[in-house]
Amino acid sequence: MHLLVFLPSSYISLVHLSIHHIMQGLKCAKGAHIGFAGTVYTDGPSAEVLSVMLPLCVPETDVELRTLATCHFIALKKAVFSLSQCYNQKSSGSLHSLPEIQYPFKSSFTALHTSMECCFEYLSPISGALVFLAKTENNKKVCVKFAHQYSMEAHLICASMGFAPALKGFKRVAGGWHMIVMDAITDRFSHVDKPSVLL
Repeated sequence: MHLLVFLPSSYISLVHLSIHHIMQGLKCAKGAHIGFAGTVYTDGPSAEVLSVMLPLCVPETDVELRTLATCHFIALKKAVFSLSQCYNQKSSGSLHSLPEIQYPFKSSFTALHTSMECCFEYLSPISGALVFLAKTENNKKVCVKFAHQYSMEAHLICASMGFAPALKGFKRVAGGWHMIVMDAITDRFSHVDKPSVLL
């Protein structure tokens, strides 16, 4: 395996790097590869990488990698079929309401205390991060947050002490994300990086 190493001595050393050395470094990426990504166009394009790059020149003995590639192609086939059904329903007029594309696709959660499925409707984003104000079917306002890392146990402890809103739902969703649903954040709570005058 050849690696390209750029020494931080000077920028000029990068300029003198020959094409021959670059090609030597790229030899380790021989063969066909495939990766999957999705894009939605709203006010501007929003793209999400959905998988790692998978080599397609895999020996027959590498069962794990061949199975991984097979699972990706099966998922692609299901996604294309589902998407074509959605577009067919929309063009025939039988699909009356599409989800708002500026919001995440999840619009329901399982209530922690009752184990019942609760649907909600997004109202507005709360901050630049993936945090949204939403309203449940019984018109109760909730906060819906998406995060890669989140401790349900820490939230429950903070909520029991009155430092966080009550946790309503917690679910692992696609792409390594967690969907966290809690009571709507009110003026009673303040950001920890902006302590209130009372503290």
